[in-house]
Amino acid sequence: MDKTNLIRILKENYNKYTGRQKKICKYILDHYETVAFMSAVELSEVVGVSDVTIIRFVRNLGFSGYVEFKKHMREGAKNFEAPDSRVSKTLHCIDKRDPNMQVYSRDLDNLKRFMETLDKTKIRQIIDEIYKAKTIYLFGMGSAAILVDFLVLHLRRMGFSVVAVTEGGAENSEKLFSITAEDVLITCSFPRYSKGSYNAILFAKEKCATRITITDSVSSILSINSDMVVPIQIDNITFFNSYVVPMEFCNILIMNILERNGEKIQEKIKENMRCLEKFDIKL
Repeated sequence: MDKTNLIRILKENYNKYTGRQKKICKYILDHYETVAFMSAVELSEVVGVSDVTIIRFVRNLGFSGYVEFKKHMREGAKNFEAPDSRVSKTLHCIDKRDPNMQVYSRDLDNLKRFMETLDKTKIRQIIDEIYKAKTIYLFGMGSAAILVDFLVLHLRRMGFSVVAVTEGGAENSEKLFSITAEDVLITCSFPRYSKGSYNAILFAKEKCATRITITDSVSSILSINSDMVVPIQIDNITFFNSYVVPMEFCNILIMNILERNGEKIQEKIKENMRCLEKFDIKL
């Protein structure tokens, strides 16, 4: 069994599990971040089954035992250190002879790895959902807002109905209140994850909207309640997240949307450019 996508496995097999297995499965999905730091005995007590049942369950998932299972959970649930801690690590990692090449090499490695594992079927599924959606909601706070801004700019120009949320507060959260089962929510969030992103996904789930999440891991706390997850590497020696690979994914996404219905989108962009000329914005 492919244990790398644990959330998908649990979701897909839930109805096949026995009563006790369903209790374990549901608790893991609902309390992923907490389970990552619980012992087998602690988990058995809160779920109401024996620790032997817990161990047998995780072994059926493909793990050698509970220790490996918990390690995997912690990797998925981790929330990176605060910026000041990351600055300290960065200062110790910098190669003073050529820090520029050091940063470039890591980004290049991440980009190569991403392209080698790019799931073309998932790209097509995402494009299907975007074209089916009545409205596309995009949510991303902090530095992840740059991805949302990029996608919103091009999706709007291409003729899609879009709503963007890139800041917190009641006024901005209210932009999501009209989301329905006919819509799609695209959330961009990387460690340290924002509560706003987590709550947005939960709210969209409650409204039965399709949920697509661009984040760092299929096992992250944000991935649990998402329909589709695009895991993207953002690590570098820097004390901040590197968005080289996430931005490349956005480039790929926009180009695939164009390829699906190029002539119609071309006409829409021409129309938009004619409208812009009336406002005398460009030099």
